Amino acid sequence: MKADDYPISWELETNQPFCWASFSLTNNSSDTLKNDWELYYNQSPREVKKVIGPAEIIQLSGDYYKLKPSKDFSLPPGETVSVRYQNEAFLIKETDGPRGVYFLFKGQKDSLQTATNFELQAFTKDDQILRTKNDLVPVPTPEWQYKENEKLSFLEIPEENNVAIFQDSLIIIVEGNYQKEAEYLKKMVQSLSELIVNIVPFDKNSYNKRGKNKTAGIL
Repeated sequence: MKADDYPISWELETNQPFCWASFSLTNNSSDTLKNDWELYYNQSPREVKKVIGPAEIIQLSGDYYKLKPSKDFSLPPGETVSVRYQNEAFLIKETDGPRGVYFLFKGQKDSLQTATNFELQAFTKDDQILRTKNDLVPVPTPEWQYKENEKLSFLEIPEENNVAIFQDSLIIIVEGNYQKEAEYLKKMVQSLSELIVNIVPFDKNSYNKRGKNKTAGIL
């Protein structure tokens, strides 16, 4: 089996009143597709509340999911099947859709294959982008962003406030295995200033004594 023979599309059907999405799988091969495959993908994490179709969708961990066909799954050549599912919460951005989609074809050497013919359908309808009919959050279109940018203005800063005042030394307090990071920070600070920079290991008691020392920072 080859992933190229099985185009997949994903569509957010609606967010109102509940969030429904669907996968559509087409068999372009010359053989009937049985249940000896699985589909894996990452998606903005939502609990799957209900699945309609010849498969189940399992949230493996966080944003990692598996679509597993039913035992009696059968898709003849040239036909398409859809698996609809309901999420616990809204999906209002195309970036909320599936990413990193790949097949697991069981019983063959090249079992893991990227779903090269995967298509995420664009969000074009209000009920895809708005969470409810009364949703007042504007859709961030390029036109909306342009108008928002027009409201921006330069921040006037008095000249005397353009310079940050430091004392003549800086203490970098290192906690855990961050010695290399501390050395890098010390090098960068010294290259940009004339400060004397010292690195000391974190000690709770001594740090409490420095409580008001603004020249000390924990890394």
